[in-house]
Amino acid sequence: MGVLSKLLVDTLGLRIHRATCYEMVHTWNPDCYGAIADSLRDGWLFSFKTYIIVYGLTSIFSVKDIREIRWRKILTDSVRSSFFLMTNLIIFLWLMCQFRKMLGFFTVPTLGLTSGLISALLAIWIENRRRRPLLALYLTNLASETAYHQLVNHGYLRYIPNGTVVIFGIGLAGLLHLYCRDKLHISLRKSIECPGRQRSLRIKMEASAHDLGKNLKEQVSRCGYSWCTNQTSPLSFCGAVGGLSLFFYPNISIAMYVFWKFVEGLFFSYYKKLVIPYGDIILYALSTSYIAWNAVIEPHTLRDGYWKFLVGLTGNRIELLNRQLFDIFGYNSSKKFPGFVPKLDPNFSSIHDMCSVASPSS
Repeated sequence: MGVLSKLLVDTLGLRIHRATCYEMVHTWNPDCYGAIADSLRDGWLFSFKTYIIVYGLTSIFSVKDIREIRWRKILTDSVRSSFFLMTNLIIFLWLMCQFRKMLGFFTVPTLGLTSGLISALLAIWIENRRRRPLLALYLTNLASETAYHQLVNHGYLRYIPNGTVVIFGIGLAGLLHLYCRDKLHISLRKSIECPGRQRSLRIKMEASAHDLGKNLKEQVSRCGYSWCTNQTSPLSFCGAVGGLSLFFYPNISIAMYVFWKFVEGLFFSYYKKLVIPYGDIILYALSTSYIAWNAVIEPHTLRDGYWKFLVGLTGNRIELLNRQLFDIFGYNSSKKFPGFVPKLDPNFSSIHDMCSVASPSS
């Protein structure tokens, strides 16, 4: 692999690190398969508990009579989604190790980007077909937010004061404009006209802002009606009014959801008959690989809530990566865990100066 490393370093300008996967990634267990097994045990319990709660609450609030709840479906859906999530995690960790063994070194693309893309492409086929578009949208929202933070960290962009309000206002105004011009896809029109009980529950659970959502919905409906009937304020003003509500509850999840719904509506307003084969799968895989890569090499760019989700999914093991060794790639990877050095078994490590001095949370 000397020729390949020379190509990456001299021609492409990439940096490489020859530490083993034990020394850099799965520092809690020197055996690759043992490390995966450790993560699998905790990850399965976390995934199943998470999905059983989500599917259970969704079913309870979507029926009028509790006797109509399909408990077996809740169980099977929870098992299926948990299996999907764990397959993604297992393949991701396995590929990280395999790329290191094949190449003889780590470089930026092999620190989660390529393994994240392949694992996501394979695992998503397990998940329910109806959930794939929702997953793709959520991960795209998260990836775009992560990309913004990363660009700011590297000096390519600057933080915009009240940027959440601006993004939400643009998305809301754009959606109302397309709606009143009758250019929205039928699925998006239905989401505006009648969100439904399950959709409302999902938004409430994610945003934790029941009162805001209720008041915002009322305000948007009034503004939209006024504009469509040409009775009062222009649409841009209506969007601005809706956007101002996030001054009182700044929530990037809501803002990015509305903004990307506007982008989706705008795209299909011009390309109504365009069908991208497996578009949701491709979008999910690209977004997931980018987020997984940042979770490894630049974790401080991720949303706090999603980072906590990854910590629970891996049983805190994502905090145990030896990110001090990652710093040579120029991403300040150890910023989130300053001073942390993993305790490595000297029988399996060539890095003799590594010793246990602190835990990631200390």
